[in-house]
Amino acid sequence: VCKMSAIESVSTRCLQALWTGLGSVDEVSLRGEDASPSCSFVVKSIGSYKALGDDKMALADHMSYYNEASFYEQDFSSAICGAGALCPEPLLVERQGEGEVVICMTKLSGRTFGRNDQQTLAALTWLARVHALFWGRRADEAVQRGVSDQACFWHLDNRQIELSRMPAADPLRLAASGIDARLKADKMQTMCHGDPKGANIMWDAEAQEVSFYDFQWFGKAPPSKDLAYFIAIAAPVSSEEDEASLLRHYHTELCKLLAAQGDDGLRFECLWSSYQLAMCDLGRWMSGGFKFGNTSLIFGHVKKAVLKTLDGGKALSSEEEYREKIFQHFPPFLAMAGAAMPLRLVLVVGVALLAALAARLGSAFITPAPGFGQQGPRGTSQVHQARHEGPEGSAASFALTLAAAGAALLAKASTGRAQRSRLVARRANMVATRPDQAIPWWNRMVKPQVESGVGIWAEKLNMTTIFQEEEGNVRTVPATILVIKRGGNWVTAKKWPEKFGYYSVQVGYQRYSPKGWQLKGNRMIGIKDLAKNELPPLRKIREFRVRPDEWEKYEVGQRLWPSDLFKEGDLIDVHGKSKGKGMSGAIKKWGHKRGPMTHGSKHHRRYGSVGAGTSPGRVLPEKKMPGWAGDNKMAHTLKIMKIMDKIDEPNMPESIIVVKGTVPGYSAYWKEGGSYVYMHRRKNKADGRFKRDPVWLWYYKKGEGVDPYVPLRAKAWTWNTLWGRDMRWIAREVKKYWPDGFPGYDHSKDPFYDDCDPHKALKAPEW
Repeated sequence: VCKMSAIESVSTRCLQALWTGLGSVDEVSLRGEDASPSCSFVVKSIGSYKALGDDKMALADHMSYYNEASFYEQDFSSAICGAGALCPEPLLVERQGEGEVVICMTKLSGRTFGRNDQQTLAALTWLARVHALFWGRRADEAVQRGVSDQACFWHLDNRQIELSRMPAADPLRLAASGIDARLKADKMQTMCHGDPKGANIMWDAEAQEVSFYDFQWFGKAPPSKDLAYFIAIAAPVSSEEDEASLLRHYHTELCKLLAAQGDDGLRFECLWSSYQLAMCDLGRWMSGGFKFGNTSLIFGHVKKAVLKTLDGGKALSSEEEYREKIFQHFPPFLAMAGAAMPLRLVLVVGVALLAALAARLGSAFITPAPGFGQQGPRGTSQVHQARHEGPEGSAASFALTLAAAGAALLAKASTGRAQRSRLVARRANMVATRPDQAIPWWNRMVKPQVESGVGIWAEKLNMTTIFQEEEGNVRTVPATILVIKRGGNWVTAKKWPEKFGYYSVQVGYQRYSPKGWQLKGNRMIGIKDLAKNELPPLRKIREFRVRPDEWEKYEVGQRLWPSDLFKEGDLIDVHGKSKGKGMSGAIKKWGHKRGPMTHGSKHHRRYGSVGAGTSPGRVLPEKKMPGWAGDNKMAHTLKIMKIMDKIDEPNMPESIIVVKGTVPGYSAYWKEGGSYVYMHRRKNKADGRFKRDPVWLWYYKKGEGVDPYVPLRAKAWTWNTLWGRDMRWIAREVKKYWPDGFPGYDHSKDPFYDDCDPHKALKAPEW
């Protein structure tokens, strides 16, 4: 864990007692005598099972700790960490006495898992990596090394007590043995964590990744059992769309990993069927035990998806009937590993079926009708007789013809596929400041974007006049006072390209107590989303686009202060809504001049001509006419003159911002606050946020020992610039003036130069 010449002190802290009460999990901290840093690790002490006597439920729970000891003894943790899924690594596993075990392991970094989208997707990716690592026969090999052959604490063989508590006529109890048998017969088998709840997951905000611990229920099972427990207990699921989206993410990640290691993929429908059964299996345990988590989701699958499918809403009479229905509606062969049937197999099967059909029915559509040869001339009769004699031989010839045509089609398809597989396209479509960041290329193909950066909300208090002295002269400057009430601005959500297509930070302002209609519709959905992140209802919410390096600086639930985002003298864009002035004439709304007031004129304040009568014979769009004035969204670029925040005085706002110029909207009046405005840094192409992100597309040859990062000559593409020139053309023009390269520029990291090193280019911060 760390190197120390001598230990000065040792301290321990109990983290948790074991469920059976025979043992504990402790953190051991060491401090060295010299300047060496202190270190800590985790010790799991497991007592002897003999102290439990005949308590079968406690014995079943306690024996799982020995399964965890085998997990660390066989060094499965190193293999899991090598697959990119972090978990504790063993320092010592020692078996003492009669059933006493001590496990020393490394301590995981980070904090407790939170119920938000980013951490949920990271946890599903972790599960996909572990499941792919032990997919198929590898799970059987792991069981032979000493770990459990059944994962998850709620499996039926281990939980007969909860099953006995259920009513005898309960359809779920009658279907329990059939569901368990179907899950055991599932063709998708792997090694599951067994207890993927939020309390067993850590989130490292700095590394943006999750880690799992507590592998006492690690064992063989379909991956759907891990998914059902995690989604029902730890994931923020509020609708069927959320549930399907999480499963789609897992399915995509798992198929990528299986394809990379040479295994067949699986259809999403197969995963969904197994997932529904696993939800029912979990609901069976909760019906006889205790309920927690998203019970509406769990028992929604139990009632609608499975039991209603099996018995049509009317309970069957026996377990055998339910078992037969389960295997009929959820057959195991549907879950066989393999995405789609290969083209070669499809053609072979199709040709075989056509040949059999032709041989079977050949006589029916080839043999002539009775008397067909006697009606015409003798020559015609002989010709028809010669053509149709021997129906069996003709059917066989027809079948052989079909087989030959199918074989030719198969050969042509194989040749075309072989020609296409020689070259493989690779696209660096994720441009980032770090390899784990991503910006989607399709948003940057046509026009460069300038992100606004994180902003905040405020309210317009009033306008004032500031007197500034410059070179002995005093001049008046109009200014607007903006205030931020108690409670301030909070980061309410974050978005990232893998799910939403872009980076953004969502900011909310002003707490309130929703009532009546505010507790319905989309507003209620927003309140629930805030509650998931332990935030109160907020009246104003705004999303701000950011760059990936800025996106990482903020966390959900973080407080935002004006001095953290701006400083005095900065130019900011202030957005608000102008005052509504009601129905107005053309003079007030558009500034038109009035007509003459004397000499008999009847055209004083009316608007003038609205267009020609003959051509075009209509009023053109956007003609300036009387109408509703004001109440428009506006944005002003203003200069910050003064910032005062973190004001701790009664009857005062927590922050005050004074900007030069006017701000759209109403001023505050007595107890009524002014108009809401939001502000962010000025969108300026020269402040470092304007960055043209390249799209790098190239081809490489497929084969052993081929570096996929090295593109083939004359097969690298990129986008065009705004002025219509390709970047490679620009590179050639630069070489005319600087043959040795642009001074001070490292061309080895630029993908548009011939001497580029792709390994360096992908890691370069400027790309």
